[in-house]
Amino acid sequence: MLFPTSAQESSRGLPDA
Repeated sequence: MLFPTSAQESSRGLPDA
């Protein structure tokens, strides 16, 4: 879990940047 992807981003609420 280094950087959330577009899919995980919705779950984490954080940008994949």
